[in-house]
Amino acid sequence: MPGTEAICSTVASRTPCTLPNANLICVAAVERTPSQTMDLVYALDRCQVRHGFPGMRSLLEQSIVGRQPPVGYLTDRDVYDMTHVLFAVCDMGLVVPPPLPAAVLTWSRWATSTLLNEYVKERDWDVVGELLLVCRCLDFAPEPVVSRAWRALREAQADDGSVPDTSYSPARASTRSGHDRRVYEFASNYHPTIVALEAAALTRGRVPGP
Repeated sequence: MPGTEAICSTVASRTPCTLPNANLICVAAVERTPSQTMDLVYALDRCQVRHGFPGMRSLLEQSIVGRQPPVGYLTDRDVYDMTHVLFAVCDMGLVVPPPLPAAVLTWSRWATSTLLNEYVKERDWDVVGELLLVCRCLDFAPEPVVSRAWRALREAQADDGSVPDTSYSPARASTRSGHDRRVYEFASNYHPTIVALEAAALTRGRVPGP
């Protein structure tokens, strides 16, 4: 993901390398969904660390994106799995065109557009931000859905620039003050804020393909 370059720089300077067997066994022993495994494989691959996990194409076939379930049945957790699968396989939108089979790309674009419209209505800005980032990954900007989503996201921003999470309560925040209030606001809102910033940074000035 953007930002991983700095984190991985000391590892990359000595790459390729291999995880010690004990560490690899511990990492591999933890049960994960395909999307969680793809997150891990993406990070290891970006850091050029050798590992024994399946490749991205195999993991994609096992994932929620590869299975292409009916969008109406997806839970919030399913949608997060979908976005993270696409973040990993599309290298956060840094690979163009998206490295997806045609049928998977078609479904992913349709599902993203449909879900983005719904989550804007629900005012779930964390998921909205992730889906806008997925639009970048898919080299795709469905209108008027994307413009409406960006406008709603800007309008949702607090005066300090943060983007509120669904768990954030202004009433609860008003009962706190000073450091205690700042900690509450940060803990509640840091993730949707970072996601929105990342989506904006990667999308800015980019014209999507056909």
